[in-house]
Amino acid sequence: AAVSACAEGAQASRALRLVSDMRRDRVHADVAVYNAAITACARARAWSPARKLLKDMSKWGVRPNLVTYNAALAAAAAARQWRSALGLLRTMGRQEIAPDVASFGAAIAACERSRQWRAALDLLSEAKAAGMVDLTAYNSCISAAARGAGWAAALQLVREAEAAGLRPGARSYGPVLIAASRSAEWRLALEIVSELAEREPGGAVMDAFAGSAVIAALGRQKQWRRAVEMVSLIDQPNAACFTAAAAACGRCRQSDEALHLLAR
Repeated sequence: AAVSACAEGAQASRALRLVSDMRRDRVHADVAVYNAAITACARARAWSPARKLLKDMSKWGVRPNLVTYNAALAAAAAARQWRSALGLLRTMGRQEIAPDVASFGAAIAACERSRQWRAALDLLSEAKAAGMVDLTAYNSCISAAARGAGWAAALQLVREAEAAGLRPGARSYGPVLIAASRSAEWRLALEIVSELAEREPGGAVMDAFAGSAVIAALGRQKQWRRAVEMVSLIDQPNAACFTAAAAACGRCRQSDEALHLLAR
């Protein structure tokens, strides 16, 4: 219970001390204790102690289970240790522990955060073959592909997720919008935004990061009206969104609109 409390509070060092105290007091730490301790490491983004706990389990004769590996994979993903994440998946196979949706999702996230888009795509293929893929895994791959292979590859993954009935949303389309905006494909970005707006009439269709990129692209094209319209389609627009829209107005000498944005 104490180690679980540490996991809830992302207190990795305290969890490790508790496990050490158990050994000192000759209290057997079972798999549930180790799982909680590794989860604490994952939430604290601490991969090295998580790896040490895995080794200790073997040393003390405690067999890891699916929860153990998923917690370790989450720790590897949080610390951007993509090679370690791949190694964990292979170890699961050797121990005849079948990876689930969370296992593949964490490993793909580790690749995405490390900008290893090819490895992320390979894992996605493996997850699909095993029937263990969800929208979260697709979103990680879409983000990785957008950074490494460009908007076209990312958009293809979005369409693939749609075909699989996973209903991609703003989180899925965001990396595509950013990549398209940065590659001067502002018309494509507008098409995607329009498509999303039709699905969610009157609602936000982009996050602030993607929205600011689209607005900046429109500003470079002196599309100030569209840039201003985009602000209302962003979920919680931040200063960067308003600044980009005001800059678009400034390029076209629309001072009144720029001042209105400042007031907003």
